[in-house]
Order: sequence, then structure tokens, then C-alpha cells
Amino acid sequence: MKRLFPYIMALILALPISAGLALAADGPVQAGAKALIVYHSKSGHTKALAEEIQRQTGADIFFLDYAEVYPTDREEFSDKVHEEQRQDARPAIKASPDGLEGYGVVYLGFPVWWGDMPMLFYSFLDQNDLSGKQIVPFCTSGSGKIDKAVARIRALEPGATVLDGLRLGETVPVQAVTDWLKGLGLVD
Repeated sequence: MKRLFPYIMALILALPISAGLALAADGPVQAGAKALIVYHSKSGHTKALAEEIQRQTGADIFFLDYAEVYPTDREEFSDKVHEEQRQDARPAIKASPDGLEGYGVVYLGFPVWWGDMPMLFYSFLDQNDLSGKQIVPFCTSGSGKIDKAVARIRALEPGATVLDGLRLGETVPVQAVTDWLKGLGLVD
């Protein structure tokens, strides 16, 4: 029995951690809740991930874009958005999705630039109250993590439940997306 004790304790301690992935502050995430994917993509990687999530969930989808025309040259674009980040700027967004209040789940999808989400999403979060909603972040990045963005979303939207995010690289492994969505209780 003494030999089994550490294994039993590990199992008991692990249960709340694994179960916590699918729990919101006000109860379990409901598969089939009306959902919206709000995403931005420069290279097409985040768009591919957003479309796969849409395929698996049936969520509505909305491309979040800048109101201003940004440089098409990669280096000029990079310099501009990096400067926005350094200045903590809030660039104008072209439009917000209609009927946001009717959604229970809002996916936020973005590329990671210099370790964070684009400032465009800060503008979106500043302009839209997502209290009472479940926010599901996802991102694409060659090297950056999603942790900083998730922490910032939680700080900006204290009345919402921000679930664990998904970070992928340039490819979108369908099974990884499925496993993540199932783990959060967003699909059956």
C-alpha cells in the first residue's frame, strides 16, 4: 500500500488540473454555444487555423483588420507594428463584428509578434466588453508563446472566462486542433 500511495496522490492532485481545462468560472463550457471566431492573419497561417476551428465548431468567423492601409512590404509592415507595440498604441480597426452580444464563446486568433498579440487586438478588447463570455485564444508563431497574450486578455477582460490557448506554427495539424477543442469541452 505504501508503494501505491505516491501514485494515488499524484492522480488525485492531477484531476483538478486536467479537469480545470474544460471548466469556466461559472461552470463547464457548453459544446454548441453560439460562437464567433475573430482573427487577424498576415501570412495566412492564422487564417488557416481559424478556418479549421470554424470547420470543427461551426462558429461564425470575422476577419479583424486595420482601418488604415498598412505597408505591403514585409520590413515596413514589421517596423510599423513593432513601433505600435513599443508605444502601446491602439490602432483603429476597420469594423467590429455585428451582434457580438449574442455570442457566448469568442475565439481570438492572432499571430504572435515580438512575444505578444498585435495591438489591433488591444483595440478590439478596449472597444468591446466581453464580460460573461468565454474567450478562447489561439495563435500561430514560429517561436513566440501564447502565455503573455492570454495573461493580458485575462487582465483586459476580468468579467470573461479566458480559456487555455492554442499555439501552432506554420502548419495546422487537424488532430491537435481537435484535441484542444475537445479538451476544453468545446466540441464533442
